[in-house]
Amino acid sequence: MSAAYAIYAALAVIFHPAFIYPFSQTPFDHPEFQQTTTQLGAHIVYHQGQSPTVLYFSGNVGALHYSKVALLEHSTRGRQVVALQYPGSGSMGGHPVRGTNKGTGLGGV
Repeated sequence: MSAAYAIYAALAVIFHPAFIYPFSQTPFDHPEFQQTTTQLGAHIVYHQGQSPTVLYFSGNVGALHYSKVALLEHSTRGRQVVALQYPGSGSMGGHPVRGTNKGTGLGGV
């Protein structure tokens, strides 16, 4: 039984990024959205609209590319959208630093 669990654990480690958190290298790109990078390295895409403003933090989803449908839904309804992707996540370069993610997010907004 322990051999089966060891095989399961090894497969989980190998396939975890591909199936649970599929971090794509595809950058978010859509003509309705503008893009910028903050001094702290956070990547921001935004759509100028009316209120309310939707703040979106990529979190465990990985790349903003996977959230394109949700972000477009808000923008087509005329909402202002600000989406932030942390350094080292998804298609972003850099390295994630747990202690600075809150500051990066607040600085991006």
